[in-house]
Amino acid sequence: MVLSSEPKTDLTDLMLLIYAGILQPGFTLTADHDGDPIEATVLADGRISCRSRIWVTPTSAARAATGQEDIDGWAFWSSTVNGVTTSLAKLRDRYRRQQPRPEHAPSQRT
Repeated sequence: MVLSSEPKTDLTDLMLLIYAGILQPGFTLTADHDGDPIEATVLADGRISCRSRIWVTPTSAARAATGQEDIDGWAFWSSTVNGVTTSLAKLRDRYRRQQPRPEHAPSQRT
């Protein structure tokens, strides 16, 4: 059996990215679904405004925007800053790299 220190559920939320200065409230998120451009806005509390509704997670906003249940909102949405478009998934990865590693991480056993 292999024990992992990585959670099975992604507990990162946009508020953490805002606190880290990676995202800013008011940033526009963009996506393309079947050739249809879709926009959403990052709110100050880390939620997303999309299609006149407020969503708690990138995935719930992506589901609402596309009608698809099997969608990863972190990969679906992107933000463009200084002419560079980056997916939320890559921004989340950047946030995770900035976090200090715990000194006493659980060991892996086989």
